[in-house]
Amino acid sequence: MTSSAGPSASGNNWTGMLSMAKDTPSRHTGTCELCGKDTDHITKHHLYPRSATRRAFFTPEQKDSLAAMCWPCHCIIHQLILADVLARDFHSIELLNTHSRIQAWLQWAESWTMEHLHSLMVPPRLRQPQNQSPIQNALDAIWVRNENTFPRLEGKGKRTRALAIRGQIRQFPGLAHAAKPDIEAAMRANPEYREWQQWVFGGEG
Repeated sequence: MTSSAGPSASGNNWTGMLSMAKDTPSRHTGTCELCGKDTDHITKHHLYPRSATRRAFFTPEQKDSLAAMCWPCHCIIHQLILADVLARDFHSIELLNTHSRIQAWLQWAESWTMEHLHSLMVPPRLRQPQNQSPIQNALDAIWVRNENTFPRLEGKGKRTRALAIRGQIRQFPGLAHAAKPDIEAAMRANPEYREWQQWVFGGEG
């Protein structure tokens, strides 16, 4: 796979997503089944995520299906694709490779060494930067997941839109009770999201 990727608007999105993920102290050596890079940070990706298999019927074989994956690929997958969707539509390396955003990630990541990708992540034991709230991190992940936009529910009122985006944010760890004012403030803090803040929340009672 040939890539001319480098620092760009798309690249900045991937950099931002990696910066939201804490690095792993894992030292298991191997080859990532998704990107093909050799690494000493191999992890096991559940092809049927455990959070999805707890809520629905899956066979023992499905629950035990694993793929060897580098930590950057592992983190990006879970930021791009919800667990239920992974379990339903992308439960193999072959299926993951059909996802347009995964293809874009692999093309961008090919240009960088594994050491560089890990350098973009939060080192173990370090906290998230003070100027980036967890809600802002969630908004960034949702933004990239939806190809530089926010999910639209055509023909629906602003209240429905607001509930929809709140629902997506509340799926992120620690944000189960994220409130409307906090989400609005996080959207206003990013110039790119300000017009969406009005589109999502404007006029909602």
